[in-house]
Amino acid sequence: MGLPFDKIEANGNDFVLLEKTFDSSAVSSICDRHHGIGADGILVFRLESDTLYLDHYDPDGSRSFCLNGIRAALSCLFVKERIPPSGWVHSEGMHLAYEVGRRVKVQLPQRAYTPLVWQAQDDGPSLHGFRAQVGNPQFVTIGTLNRTSFERLAPQLRWDLDTFPEGTNVNLVHSVGEDWQVITYERGVEGFTLACGSGIYACALVLAGETGGNSFTFYPDGQGTVHVTVAGEHLFMEGDCRHVATGEWLC
Repeated sequence: MGLPFDKIEANGNDFVLLEKTFDSSAVSSICDRHHGIGADGILVFRLESDTLYLDHYDPDGSRSFCLNGIRAALSCLFVKERIPPSGWVHSEGMHLAYEVGRRVKVQLPQRAYTPLVWQAQDDGPSLHGFRAQVGNPQFVTIGTLNRTSFERLAPQLRWDLDTFPEGTNVNLVHSVGEDWQVITYERGVEGFTLACGSGIYACALVLAGETGGNSFTFYPDGQGTVHVTVAGEHLFMEGDCRHVATGEWLC
């Protein structure tokens, strides 16, 4: 018997969704885009009463909180009539309320952030930004450098374990008219992904605090948009998700 799976994605951030228990040593093989199914991560779900539980594995086998994975899994499981249109999802220490309609909306708690000036190695440039913990560690810089420079510096910042003992996701957000473009380097994936939900969460927290705004539309590198509304002690994130395929992993 093979391992049944669903392939899901949110703004180009793609995942393999499993219900059956699997050998976690196979994570990198399943995520491999040439010899496996191909994904930015694996989600394993179980249903208990009115709560959906999701375990998320990065391609390197590490565990992390993953908002895009949560949104995509909710969309898929709702279409398959496994979950109701509203309820609770518990994943990697976060317990969140959700609603599923044309798009998936997730309620998120307000979190603090702190300014940080990061110095690149070998007398490289300093990078002004903000540190936030949103279920996983994030660094956000607002429009302070071009994409080429960011792509060169982001992996170095991710692995600065003196500054970020757990490592960190690294986000560049810059304005595009009244909206925002986001580029994210993800730890665990160890590369740039087309979208990162928790990165957008961190960007929204920082932008709300720094600009005083309460409504933000983000354009990740993948298709579609993600919208975040700030209301009191919560943020509400909604965006596009898609159920790509159903299959069976044979290896």
